[in-house]
Amino acid sequence: KQQGLIILAVSPQVETALAKLQGSDVNSLSRRLRRDFDLYGVNRGLLSWGSLISGCISLLLFSYTAGLFYTQRQQAHRLAKRLEFEKMTK
Repeated sequence: KQQGLIILAVSPQVETALAKLQGSDVNSLSRRLRRDFDLYGVNRGLLSWGSLISGCISLLLFSYTAGLFYTQRQQAHRLAKRLEFEKMTK
């Protein structure tokens, strides 16, 4: 009985708050937020592709640089042997 009286006493306040919520633009705000988050999801997908592509490019550049260092080292080694050979022949 006491709980029923409490419910009856609070009921107008609850109905007023509910009417305010239903009359507000919460639905439009939620639709706008959902649209913005969907765009963020698309952008996040594009960013992941961009990071994958830049990672591949950096890996290719690293391997190209490593190849250049290797060939330069071999060439320096060959030149050192050639210099040694020419010193011996003189």
